[in-house]
Amino acid sequence: MELREDDNGGLRLDLLRAQAFRSRIEKLGLIVAWRMGEGCKAVLKPIICPTDTAEGILACQAATVLLPKVRGLAACPVLAEVDGNALILGKGYHSANGGLLVTGGKTPPAMDIAEAVQVLRLLVADFDFSTPGDRSRALASFITPALRLGRWLCSHIPIDVAEADKSQSGKTYRQKLVFAVYAEEPYRIALRDGGVGGLDESIQQALITGRPFIQIDNVRGRLESQFIEMMTTAGGTVGARVPHRSEVLIDSRHFLLMITSNGVETTPDLANRSSIIRIRKQAHHAFRSFPEGDLLDHVKAQQARFLAAIFAVIRAWQAAGKPRTADTRHSFREWGQALDWIVQHILDEAPLMDGHEQAQQRVSNPALTWLRRVALALEADQRLDEDIMAASIGEVCEDHGIEIPGLRDGGDDTSRNKRLGLLMKKAFGEAPEIVIDRFHISRTEKEHYYQADQQYKTLRAYLFSIPLPEQPEPPEQPSELSKNTPHFTESMEPYSGYSGNS
Repeated sequence: MELREDDNGGLRLDLLRAQAFRSRIEKLGLIVAWRMGEGCKAVLKPIICPTDTAEGILACQAATVLLPKVRGLAACPVLAEVDGNALILGKGYHSANGGLLVTGGKTPPAMDIAEAVQVLRLLVADFDFSTPGDRSRALASFITPALRLGRWLCSHIPIDVAEADKSQSGKTYRQKLVFAVYAEEPYRIALRDGGVGGLDESIQQALITGRPFIQIDNVRGRLESQFIEMMTTAGGTVGARVPHRSEVLIDSRHFLLMITSNGVETTPDLANRSSIIRIRKQAHHAFRSFPEGDLLDHVKAQQARFLAAIFAVIRAWQAAGKPRTADTRHSFREWGQALDWIVQHILDEAPLMDGHEQAQQRVSNPALTWLRRVALALEADQRLDEDIMAASIGEVCEDHGIEIPGLRDGGDDTSRNKRLGLLMKKAFGEAPEIVIDRFHISRTEKEHYYQADQQYKTLRAYLFSIPLPEQPEPPEQPSELSKNTPHFTESMEPYSGYSGNS
């Protein structure tokens, strides 16, 4: 492997082939070989390194033993756990934890935990999350990479799935903030089917570069990948293969997968390996501004400060004995329980997995994923709290370009309505009401009179609604104020911060 500069000015690892190695060694000195000279005397003459000699050097055992092992790269300092101690690994090569090459960045300053909490909350303050649990998982998404790179967590790390109800909601922006905190540019992958540009092959190429973040952006429809499922649970080395090159063993514990989507659909196994963070679009909302520009510009300019906040949180967690909660709602227990303790006891936020099981069930159920899209379309058409028949739902799908799972092309209205009924049955089961994100969907039966048949028929109707948030009851007020109770009146004078007592 060799270190090379990428298109963004960052550094990445690349496989070094024998043909390229021949020219690389010329930079180190003159390549010579004994040749027969005048008078049949052996003399040293400049040569170009033969390909078979280059292949032999690259494959020799000495190269494996003498060259440093690199499990991955980091663009900024890493807080690592080494022999039970927290050490900041600055720019340069570090043999700790399997070999890490830090390519740049400033050492972050010390920060007290109170300030660190406020700094981290700024990163999520402008987003409208579907639930408090989504906000907690968003905060965890900023801390998880530091725990991963520093080997504080040795088990599996879930895929960060950023999901929004509409486009331009900020799902990709949140992940960009994560990258900016770590001064990284992700390896971005556009989802394509098959061929040399297939998803699994692109991920394997990303692993070879050694950069920690891999982003699959704007996923539409169903996502399936046995390689992703294997990589997220491998717990060690995985084989990465790209065209015309031999397989390379990569330590998968260095990498973090991130996905963005407006409604991802995937397998139950992949859903169980994910941390789903849902964001709602805020109409006419503008992120707060800073002297450097928007929030992303501010984070890039103050990167060391935001990294310091994350390091402070990890140090506080370590000082407490690296505790974990007993929450078992995520299959990746070490990550889920450690981050659950951090967000609740250090950041004072909601439990990490609140609302997550419902999101997992929905993304792994095509009927529920489709029904969420229908609910969003009805909201856009201002048809919530209205009885909707199956035929009307079909028209909504047609108007909004929503694909009906399992419906063959060219089907008539009758086959479409039958398919809709089957999807509704799969979504509801025997329940009269289901909840999908913030939508409550109920079904009832209504009698409808058909003039042509001169009779009533029973039809299913569906009601989509968004319940109003529950308001806390106001505290009871005493009917009379005690004569001994002090009374206060509001002053119109500005508060000076001085009590007036000497």
